[in-house]
Amino acid sequence: MITFIRTAVGMSGKALEMAAFAKEMAAIINRVTSGNTTACVSFGGNANAVAWISHADSFTQMEETLAKLTADPEYRDAIKKAEHLAVPGMTQDQVWRHI
Repeated sequence: MITFIRTAVGMSGKALEMAAFAKEMAAIINRVTSGNTTACVSFGGNANAVAWISHADSFTQMEETLAKLTADPEYRDAIKKAEHLAVPGMTQDQVWRHI
């Protein structure tokens, strides 16, 4: 089992817009991939941080999911539309293998 976590940090004063974007993206991801992605917001840390967490059976399945997303016009449009929300260079991906 693989857990994929993508985090992003919103610009100062954009926490509510960033949270709305996170929810919108999770809905798009789940529609495109028939997946289980959950949108999360940080508390007790950076108040402008959001995360998307999903699970895959294998790294290959995760790669297939990412390929579906990058090919989807709605996904690409949503990312483009929200470029003004995120702090450049503050998006991070983590891939965890369950043991």
